[in-house]
Amino acid sequence: MAALGVAALAATPLLYLVIRAFERGPDVVWSVLMRPRTFELFGAASASPSQ
Repeated sequence: MAALGVAALAATPLLYLVIRAFERGPDVVWSVLMRPRTFELFGAASASPSQ
């Protein structure tokens, strides 16, 4: 159950980008999701902290 919460928190930045992009139209959604910075953001949000 905790893993589900962590996954939801990790997906929050990506969900925010999608919601904001949908306000401007489907073409913008695709262009925002395919940006290299989006992948970097999602990777950073889902990376496990170093121990």
